[in-house]
Parts: sequence; C-alpha cells; structure tokens
Amino acid sequence: MSAAFTQYIDVAQVVPQADVVLSILPATAETEKIVNQAFFTHMKKTAIFVNVGRGKTVDEIALAAASDSQNDRAVSGPLWS
Repeated sequence: MSAAFTQYIDVAQVVPQADVVLSILPATAETEKIVNQAFFTHMKKTAIFVNVGRGKTVDEIALAAASDSQNDRAVSGPLWS
C-alpha cells in the first residue's frame, strides 16, 4: 500500500464528523478518563458511542451528562469501571 493512502487525522478532527465512535482503548494511566466531557461535547448529537475497551477510559459522569442532555445519542458497551 502506498503512503499516499495514509493520512493522520487528530481525534479532535474526526469526532465531530463521526456518526459512530468506537473506543477500543486499554486501561492505562495515559488513557484513564480520556473519553471525557470535552470528547462528548464535540460529538454529533446523533452519534453513537460504543466502548468495547476498558471502562476506566470513559469518564462516567461525563457520559451520564452527555446521555441525559443528548436524547438522540446512543451508548453501548462495558462503560463502568
């Protein structure tokens, strides 16, 4: 595969455009609560968030707030730490 087909895009650029966000992060010191209020604020109101990684990567309070304030948002996965 040619490097011409590869492009690095920062997560801050991708999340606002995504219809589905799939988190597969491991639980480490660097990833703890990396999916936080700012993350959810930048998601589309109709986006689906699926966490199949570790629960500690998701800020549970921010997730609950995002779910309550965005009735169209769907959430799935083992979210709780």
